[in-house]
Amino acid sequence: MWSDQLYTRIGGIPPWADRSYIARLALLRPKREGRLSGGAVAQTQQLEYEGGGVAIRKTFSDDDEGKRAASAEYLSSLVSDVVGAMAPAVVKDPTDPEHAVIMGRVNGDLGTMHTGSKDATEWGEARYWYAESDAGRRIGLLDVLIANRDRHSMNWIVSNELDASPAWRADQGTIRRPIPIDHSETFQDTVIAGAGLKIVSPEGQYTAPMELLAYRGFTGAWLQRAGELADQSGVAIDAWSLGGTLAYAEKNPLHPDDVPVLQARLEALRPRFADEDMLEQYTLMMRRFEHLARRAAGTSRMFP
Repeated sequence: MWSDQLYTRIGGIPPWADRSYIARLALLRPKREGRLSGGAVAQTQQLEYEGGGVAIRKTFSDDDEGKRAASAEYLSSLVSDVVGAMAPAVVKDPTDPEHAVIMGRVNGDLGTMHTGSKDATEWGEARYWYAESDAGRRIGLLDVLIANRDRHSMNWIVSNELDASPAWRADQGTIRRPIPIDHSETFQDTVIAGAGLKIVSPEGQYTAPMELLAYRGFTGAWLQRAGELADQSGVAIDAWSLGGTLAYAEKNPLHPDDVPVLQARLEALRPRFADEDMLEQYTLMMRRFEHLARRAAGTSRMFP
């Protein structure tokens, strides 16, 4: 919309990424509400306001699981801010803060535009142009920290408003920036959406949606395929036969000097996790960060 483009030019960031802007919209009465398709775990509506503002409301079930999902969506957006992944800003819905959130609406195209055909060439291009860019690596870092196993191609958007540098050839201009969306299924250690496999252990073994197996999604710089693992009873299993078990990469793009900076920023989120009664999830997130910190081997700073 023209109003979004004008806001981006004036403010430097699009309105959907501005938490204070979304918080102000959340206090207003929308002039129009429309039901959106998609979203398996929430009722999703597009809210339109006087003056051209647009937001998305996600309403989860009125129970403990709905409360967890709303908290996960909100907290994941805060972690995204810390790592620079540029997820849409999320605030609690003032009319139902325990079970509903309001977030910015990202303008762009779903990742299915590049991965929907399940063609090996398209998957390779998606990995080259998006997952290996700085923006893509930040999405991967976000997904590891928040234990996200739901980053299929309908849970990221190619932005119409923001550009990013390509993976290696800066002289080739820019690409449209990938934007992560839909984080209600994070901070869990249960069955993965789309794969039907469980995490092998809480110490860094992940399983992946089937689509991710072809190009490892955005986590390729942070996780690697594991050959042989032991299950929780100590019995050796062949991870290759599972098709999607990943472990921490021996080296990752974090610069050693990034570690204390990122640690301090994540620790600052602890009160927010406490407010949502998710301190256990915060502790597990910091354990995942410790695994990444021990493997920091980048040559350029991500968090100067």
